[in-house]
Amino acid sequence: MQAGAKPPFGWSGKAACDIVRSGKHGREQRQMGIDMWSLQFLIEARNRIGSFGSLLQIGRQELHISKNDHPMADRYLHEGGVGLTYRQATRGGSYADEGLFQSLGATDVAAADASAYEGAVLVHDFNDPIEVRWHQRYDTVFDGGSLEHIFNVPTTLANEMNLVRVGGHILSAVPSNNWLGHGFYQFSPELPYRVFTPNNGFRMECAFLTEMTGDHSLYLVEDLARRAGGEIGCTNTNTNLQFIATKTAHILPFRRWPQQGDYQNAWDEFASNEAALPVDVPASPVAARRSVFQKLFG
Repeated sequence: MQAGAKPPFGWSGKAACDIVRSGKHGREQRQMGIDMWSLQFLIEARNRIGSFGSLLQIGRQELHISKNDHPMADRYLHEGGVGLTYRQATRGGSYADEGLFQSLGATDVAAADASAYEGAVLVHDFNDPIEVRWHQRYDTVFDGGSLEHIFNVPTTLANEMNLVRVGGHILSAVPSNNWLGHGFYQFSPELPYRVFTPNNGFRMECAFLTEMTGDHSLYLVEDLARRAGGEIGCTNTNTNLQFIATKTAHILPFRRWPQQGDYQNAWDEFASNEAALPVDVPASPVAARRSVFQKLFG
């Protein structure tokens, strides 16, 4: 497992956006469930946060690891300290709740969905707020690819945040780049770093980007607002975002809306400089706008 390895794609923000290899895009199709990249992420999450405890999956997670890939999955499980083969870990099942989640430390597993057709315990349209009686029911909420398919992203995130107990975790694996047409949205690492904050009762543990290539590596990505060089820019192929967040307090999410980090940093610096001005030297609106513009764009 190569969690934290140096990424091969355009992290300088200067990557060529015309890297479109013949047949490269479209070979991989993102499906609801556990593929090799998600398996790597779940093993990494287990080793970082420990037992998953009671786990709620957003949409029942089907297994999408072919028989030909079982030896590689065996290796990842061995390297991750699970001590089971893939077939042993999954108990030969077709869904992650038939053995895989339990092998990774879940004590019980349930599903939430907009329909009961796959046996969901929580049947709910996540575009709308969940009832309070569902708050703090689970130790872990795993979103393995639902967020991008639900139009009302803030409400969906708030639902997932409310479902988790204090001390529990949200694990999420969503499309980040080159998934045009897959769902409503693709997501930047900026999203979890701005959402899962103390203001919303959470702490970000880590985020990864994964390119859908043969090595299935997880590339650790820091908060872009603190990263030298800023935004990442283009990536070479289908890229996913995976992250872990810990709940520290049960409070109402989004009492204030998140703001993008580089803008917020510029506004905060301007406010600090303005506060330091002598009281008889007011900052003009034009100068204020010029200062923020220069901070953001040089």
